[in-house]
Amino acid sequence: IFYPKLTQEIRITYNLVQIYDLAFTLLLGFANRGTDPNSILYTMYTPTSVFL
Repeated sequence: IFYPKLTQEIRITYNLVQIYDLAFTLLLGFANRGTDPNSILYTMYTPTSVFL
């Protein structure tokens, strides 16, 4: 009885982590846009690979 609720909470927190990761990716990508042209792709793939 306890396990489905636990997996549901893990799934919800994982979705929240992905949403926050996407938000920080957009912020960092547009902040570093003028300095490095590859920074958007760099900040896009580095944080997500940590959680995957």
